[in-house]
Amino acid sequence: MIFDNQGFGSIHSLQCAHGSEGFGTEFLARNPVSGKLDGRRVTVDYAKIAEGLGARGCHVETEDELHEALADSRMPGPSAVVDIKVLPGTSTDTYDSWWRVAVSASLSAPAVQRACRQLEEQLASARWELRPEDRK
Repeated sequence: MIFDNQGFGSIHSLQCAHGSEGFGTEFLARNPVSGKLDGRRVTVDYAKIAEGLGARGCHVETEDELHEALADSRMPGPSAVVDIKVLPGTSTDTYDSWWRVAVSASLSAPAVQRACRQLEEQLASARWELRPEDRK
């Protein structure tokens, strides 16, 4: 199952959470006027790519189609790829957890400095599962 958000959505969100505007993580066409990657969204047909590699590929848009695709994927034969398009910028809940990824402490951009302070606050209030001497 591929949840296609037309980019590397979790990495883009992580970049933005760390004070960046994001770079290279959204599948955007090059704008012929600006020369930047800020054009229309690029659509990738992962089901067709899977078929080209010898797998079974399908697209789903409804819950019924998903149930059918999951049942078909269990049938004997080559691997199955289910291509599910999701809205860019959407994700699941954090479930009261966070992903600890270092933030630049040397960049002077205000958004990056705020993200660095926020990480320090999160670390100070984190419940550690390791003994202090084992944390490295």
